[in-house]
Amino acid sequence: MKIRVKLFGTLHQDVPGYDHNRGLVVEIPDESRIADLLDHVEISPSENVSVAVNSCIRKTYEVLREGELVNIFVVLASG
Repeated sequence: MKIRVKLFGTLHQDVPGYDHNRGLVVEIPDESRIADLLDHVEISPSENVSVAVNSCIRKTYEVLREGELVNIFVVLASG
């Protein structure tokens, strides 16, 4: 299935030619979870990210569906 992915913060720096307006179209197997997508785009589970699918924050164990828009954000902390 195809998923559109947009990367925010510094996440796009490792993706040559990344266009923020278009994002990436990623093809992953049906029934893939958000964690599988993160692995596919080489974002480590140790990176502090938040994932929104179709504008709703989701957990990494949730299953994706064809055509969804996934926004991946770097989580910032302040004190």
